[in-house]
Amino acid sequence: MMKASALLLLLPRCFALDNGLALTPPMGFNSYMTGSGLSGAAGLGSIASFLVSSGLRESGYVYVNTDEGWESSNRDADGRLQWDAGKYPSGLPNFTATLRGMGLKYGIYGASSGVTCGTNPGQLYHEDVDARTYVAWGVEFLKSDNCASYALDPSVRFGAMRDALNRTGARVLLSIEPFSIAPDAEQSTKLANMWRTGTDIAGNWGAVLDRADVADKWAPLAGPTRGWNDPDMINVQSPDAADGALTLAE
Repeated sequence: MMKASALLLLLPRCFALDNGLALTPPMGFNSYMTGSGLSGAAGLGSIASFLVSSGLRESGYVYVNTDEGWESSNRDADGRLQWDAGKYPSGLPNFTATLRGMGLKYGIYGASSGVTCGTNPGQLYHEDVDARTYVAWGVEFLKSDNCASYALDPSVRFGAMRDALNRTGARVLLSIEPFSIAPDAEQSTKLANMWRTGTDIAGNWGAVLDRADVADKWAPLAGPTRGWNDPDMINVQSPDAADGALTLAE
């Protein structure tokens, strides 16, 4: 493990995500907190149809993103990630092509850790093969979580994924979750197009006010050509009753 860590530290770095994306804040849908039913082609396909029919696509809501649950629990014999065939029966590349035909973009979930938060294969030490795999599948947004391997500096872990995406030459928006407790350019603008500014949000007014306060502190880091603060999703009503729900007025 020490040898692998040293090799990761020595990877060439360009100290920026060179993709020209997210000149305005990216908008769309993410399946987190919706249950596993929306992490596959059927559920996400229904979301895609709604974005088009409702007019939200024309307002800029173009990303249709799966969170955890899209993947197989094992890599293939060549070390590549695999999609869950039950959730993408026609293949994930076919689904991303369908979204592109609708004027939408597919986003995927991974983790810059040894494992994801659901203990599926993580990207750590597989950054180049995973970046090439995502691009081959037609992925245009990567949410890279922070789930384990905490002994290794997150700037190093996320930087390795950033550099791997740069090396593909493709344009993949990178969203990261470093969970830095204070505004920190080393864990935001130098690494990604957008970055989380806190842990998972809940569906209650107190959580919304907390995120507004935190976002105010991070505001100076955000902007076109730099990237965006991510206070987490608008969670109107959480499936978890303990989290409550927002009232219409809220």
